[in-house]
Amino acid sequence: MAFVNQLIKSTFKLHGFNLNTESTRILAESLSKIDEQNHEDTLEKIIDELAKKNLDGTSCLTKADIENVLKELNQNDKNSAEKVEIFHIIDAFDVPKSIYCEVTKKLIKLSNNSRSQAVNCRSLLGESRAKIDIFTQRFKIIHQRTMRHELFSPCVVSSNNIGKKKFQLKPIEYLLSNVNHVEDIIVLGMISQLKENKFFIEDQTGHLPLNLSDAKYHSGIYTEGCFVLAEGNLVDGIFEVKALGFPPAEFESTSRAYFGNINYFGGPNELSCKSSIAMSQAQLSIDSMVVFLSDVWLDSPSVFEKLQTLFVGYSDCPPYAFVMCGNFLSDLKYGLRCNELKEGFKRLADLVAQFESIKENSYFIFVPGPQDPGVVRVYPRAGILPHCTEYIRKKLAKCHFATNPCRIQFGSRQIVVFREDLLQKMSRNAIRIPDQDKLTDDLAKTLICQAHLAPLPLHVVPIYWNYDYVMRLYPLPDLVVVADKQKSFTHTFTDCTVINPGSFPFNNFAFKVYVPSTKQIEDCVIPNE
Repeated sequence: MAFVNQLIKSTFKLHGFNLNTESTRILAESLSKIDEQNHEDTLEKIIDELAKKNLDGTSCLTKADIENVLKELNQNDKNSAEKVEIFHIIDAFDVPKSIYCEVTKKLIKLSNNSRSQAVNCRSLLGESRAKIDIFTQRFKIIHQRTMRHELFSPCVVSSNNIGKKKFQLKPIEYLLSNVNHVEDIIVLGMISQLKENKFFIEDQTGHLPLNLSDAKYHSGIYTEGCFVLAEGNLVDGIFEVKALGFPPAEFESTSRAYFGNINYFGGPNELSCKSSIAMSQAQLSIDSMVVFLSDVWLDSPSVFEKLQTLFVGYSDCPPYAFVMCGNFLSDLKYGLRCNELKEGFKRLADLVAQFESIKENSYFIFVPGPQDPGVVRVYPRAGILPHCTEYIRKKLAKCHFATNPCRIQFGSRQIVVFREDLLQKMSRNAIRIPDQDKLTDDLAKTLICQAHLAPLPLHVVPIYWNYDYVMRLYPLPDLVVVADKQKSFTHTFTDCTVINPGSFPFNNFAFKVYVPSTKQIEDCVIPNE
């Protein structure tokens, strides 16, 4: 036993980990159950799993750390023999919270069971500090991502980047400390309007007024509340911008290389589904699809007629899921109108029940829209009121009334669904009129570069201060569904696809189909008979 303890301590110390007496004892007991020639390989597997985790910036491993890793390794061994559940619907309030720590340079996942009022408060009515944390965390995440980009990261000896042009970011306090003329400075900050009709750029160290009259804008939709890279000169206390662009986006695989295989997305697993071989194999074995529709008006006879045609077409080969987004009523009159909505879902349930194969095999996910009754217009929004959905829940076993936004895990694919008229709101609040020919392309790029579903002021898109992290797109998912009432589109940046199925009744009854195994997007239309 003494030899085993020495092997454990020396192996972990070689990889920069320290063990207390209790941790060593647990590892020794685990090794005693396997052959001696496999001890070193087992320890290497345990260390590899530990390297994928954020360990709160400490190299001293606790009893809980070792027990969790051993449990995960045992679970991974069982997964090969057990059926893997590949489909999970993750409501916004179940998404794990994560914060970026500048000291450890890690994205730390916080437990949903934590009761720390200072860091992980779960109340909808947040304290004033929570509002500050919204923009602090957004800035920290974008800043650390930008500093890793090849244009801003310092050169390393023997690297291939030696000789390439590099840029250096300066904090705003550096400019505030210079009373003289300063040229060719690049600043990362948030555009804000601290005075009426006067824009500023601010970061954690201060703010400066902007002169945008001669600025050259790169592609994107620039609004108050978004983070930008501004290049220009400081003249008499005013930052005269020559060029304005977005911080560079980052591939999901790059983010995972720095932060490990922690599951920041949500779901039942501790590790990211991207690292699960069993999950990927199970996903490939199922050749199925997910159908996305928006503005499914349950009080419209023409919509029901087209839905019946849709179900007839898919009755022989049912999709894995139908994701239906609101608004679920066509007439936007004031009032709750819960009885009309209840009757609409009852009619839909009776319609689906006519197609036994779809009823038995397809999930139905309903995401509320901006005008749906009984839903507070602050994000994240709760699902449709249970009073309106009681009948359909009994009729369809596989229906789920999700929050807005919500997340879906399909095997190793990660999907984010958000129902909001973003194109209209971002165009109205842009500091520069967007190019109408590239509007949808610019919207997709803006969301990905900002790593956020709604990079707008809080008075335009209200968000619960304690739940802003739910709107975050970092690390990037595979698919972002922005269910907007405008025309449909599909755009891809940094391996993240942004789609809009478009309003079902307003866009000739068009919808989108996503094939997870191939990441293929199909544009579909129900023709007029």
